Amino acid sequence: MIDATTPAPYAGRSMSDQTTMSDQTTASDQTTTSGQTAASGQAAASDQTSAPFLHFAGIAGSGMSALAQFEAMSGRRASGSDRAFDRGERSEDRRRLEALGIRIFPQDGSALDARFLPQAGSAPAVVPSAVVVSTAVEDAVPDVRLARERGIPVVHRSELLAHQVATHFTIAVAGTSGKSTVVAMIFEILRGAGVDPSVITGGELVTLRRAGFW
Repeated sequence: MIDATTPAPYAGRSMSDQTTMSDQTTASDQTTTSGQTAASGQAAASDQTSAPFLHFAGIAGSGMSALAQFEAMSGRRASGSDRAFDRGERSEDRRRLEALGIRIFPQDGSALDARFLPQAGSAPAVVPSAVVVSTAVEDAVPDVRLARERGIPVVHRSELLAHQVATHFTIAVAGTSGKSTVVAMIFEILRGAGVDPSVITGGELVTLRRAGFW
């Protein structure tokens, strides 16, 4: 995964998850490489962040859409809500998320209410295993408030990102400026080498935009 230090509402992912790159904000300007590990000291590598069904409150926000797409394209269930979508804004972004199988709910708590969730035959509806939030999502948001009332874990996006970085082979790019450019270069080099990497970035990659990813 690549997650840009400078927030931007664009993120995308390539066709497979063989390699994951991350442009994670760190305290240093060094470029680091992190190998796969099953035992990380980070709290983010928990059962909450590896839950099979995640709901993203504020899915149109910086970094959130990227993580939601990564979940969906890795074969896991994801849903989301956002006030911008409730206002009828950013319809193209919503369409791209829904095209990946990410169901968008009103930000009114209905995403966590079994009465409004799809179910197969007589099987009970599956409620999200955790709710992912960013710093911009207040505790008063119905999705978050209802999750806390029902004991559904609320996970910060940084925890989920840290978990993904710790459990995938990762190339992390950090610094003050030029991060998105370096990320794009690494992405294209790996694609050219036949690796077919995954990527999360705050900058627009023409290759991903042409493929219909956001």
